[in-house]
Amino acid sequence: DDYKVVTMSYYGFDFDDNGNMIEPDSTEMLVNVYSLKSGSWKKAESSPDYQSDPSKVGPAVFVDGCIHWFSRRTIDQKDTIVAFDLAEEKFREVPLPNSIDSCKLAVLG
Repeated sequence: DDYKVVTMSYYGFDFDDNGNMIEPDSTEMLVNVYSLKSGSWKKAESSPDYQSDPSKVGPAVFVDGCIHWFSRRTIDQKDTIVAFDLAEEKFREVPLPNSIDSCKLAVLG
């Protein structure tokens, strides 16, 4: 068994003179994983290009070994759920049903 800490960072944003955030050209996420077992950090695979504005995404949930959160694919502007598998340290995508306009992630039970 291993316990892990995951950091997800976006770079490239800035603020204009009025304090409004300027959108970055790229929304690539930098992911680093700390393993308590090995006592070291390592860079995870690069994420697909998702728009994940933390002020709009809300909290992530942990289910079946993966961290899940809402995002939008940059390439086609489709909403999706992004999952980061802690065991494999890889990204996956969970498509939303077509009829969903807005929703929230939650863990039940």
